[in-house]
Amino acid sequence: MKKIYFFLIILFFANSVKAQYQFEGGVFVGMATYQGDFVKENFPLFKEGNIAFGLMGRYVHSYTLALRGNLVFGKISGNDYNYIDRRDRGFQFSTSITELSAMIEWEPLGARRYLSGIGFKQIFSPYLLVGAGLAITNPRTDYSRYEGGSDVKMEMDRNAKYLKTRFTLPVGLGFKFDFTENWVASFEIGVRYAFTDYLDGLSAAGNPNANDWYHFSGVSLFYRIPGTEKE
Repeated sequence: MKKIYFFLIILFFANSVKAQYQFEGGVFVGMATYQGDFVKENFPLFKEGNIAFGLMGRYVHSYTLALRGNLVFGKISGNDYNYIDRRDRGFQFSTSITELSAMIEWEPLGARRYLSGIGFKQIFSPYLLVGAGLAITNPRTDYSRYEGGSDVKMEMDRNAKYLKTRFTLPVGLGFKFDFTENWVASFEIGVRYAFTDYLDGLSAAGNPNANDWYHFSGVSLFYRIPGTEKE
């Protein structure tokens, strides 16, 4: 991970001389999912996907690099009733999630798109992103369906004190496509590592050896703000 950050930062400053500045504003609509103590698979359980939406702003620094700010709202949830062998435990949770983040986008084919100055081209252009952010959560974990009586680990989680504002590391990939000279759409999948096992309010009674993740995936639509270009 450190090598990726270092590589993108070097590219950012190396391209500064050739920069063509431009601002874009956009909206995001998609799905929020999570990976943690309520998911047995090594990937998100998409039946627990919830709607996510947000606002985004992008500063195009050069043909291939851009800085992006995001304010995204969503919800993540999990339920033991999704698995037959966990129904005796019967825990479930949900939490709203608000993310404020800043990211670097690296678009290797960016010079072939409209911003290169060689003309408007409608192509699918891949990009990678990495950044940092803050996530605000408030997990509500329901233990009421548990039929095992008193459980020490469950009580540890019930009484646990943990931060509800977490530092996160977003990483993702996507594709951009220009509809017109002013409108550009993208599809993106991003994962967030949150440095906690309490996104779902469960740790001791689950798997305390693995932290939780959450994910945003969806589409965004950006508008290039006229008059912000600079040579």
